[in-house]
Amino acid sequence: MKTVFTAALFVLVIGCAHYDPIAIEQLSQKNQHVSALTTEVCEDLYAGARALSEGPERAYAWLGRAREIDDANVIMRKQGVVCYSAEARDLSSKGQERILDAFKETWKSAEEVVQ
Repeated sequence: MKTVFTAALFVLVIGCAHYDPIAIEQLSQKNQHVSALTTEVCEDLYAGARALSEGPERAYAWLGRAREIDDANVIMRKQGVVCYSAEARDLSSKGQERILDAFKETWKSAEEVVQ
């Protein structure tokens, strides 16, 4: 009986862990040093948001910080929208710098949440 319970628990844990913290960490490290708004930066924000969005509801029982993961997903999606609209505009260097700083903070926060 104990073996069956352990096996069932293992399947549940594997089945619930759909979000990928390693992907978030890699994207975070890659994008904390960006110096210009590009389509690729915007795509990375969406990739991170997708990865985070798969975590909370499926892994809630296993994650003490499920709410923070959900919040990080929402922030990253919003930042992605801002990124695409800002990338299409001709911003002053100060305006672009402000947006890039916000993106870097978003990535740092996402990485902290999944660690």
